[in-house]
Amino acid sequence: MLKATLLVSALCFVALPAVAAPLKTTLSEHDVDVVEVQTRPSPAGTIVRDAVGGAVLGGAIGGGVAVYNRYGTTNGTWDNWERSVLIGAGIGLGVGLIVGGISVASQMDRSFVGPATEHRDVGFSPAMGQYGVRY
Repeated sequence: MLKATLLVSALCFVALPAVAAPLKTTLSEHDVDVVEVQTRPSPAGTIVRDAVGGAVLGGAIGGGVAVYNRYGTTNGTWDNWERSVLIGAGIGLGVGLIVGGISVASQMDRSFVGPATEHRDVGFSPAMGQYGVRY
C-alpha cells in the first residue's frame, strides 16, 4: 500500500504537456471589448488600517520615551512606563483616525451615475449651497 501511495505521489509531480486550442491571430472590431476595472480598498478598511498603524507607531514612540526616561531622567527606574506607552498609542490612534479620514475623503474623486440620479457629490465636492443660487 505504501509503495502504491509513493508511486502515485511521484507521478503527480511529472508534468505532462498541455494541449491548447490554436491561437486566433486576427481580430476584428467586434472581437475587442475595452473594459476598465478599478479596485479600491473599502473606506472603513482604510480608516481602521490607518488608526491601527497610528496606534502601533504611537505606542512605539511612547516606548522610546519610556526608555529615555529610564536612562536619562530617573536614574535606572522604569517609573510608570505604561503611562508613556498608552499616551503615545492614544495620540497615534487619534492621528491615524484623522489621516485615515482625510485619505478616504481624498479618494472619493469620482461621481457614480446611479439609476435614480445623474450626479452625486462625493469627496471634496462643493457644498449644495453653491448650487442654490442658480435655480
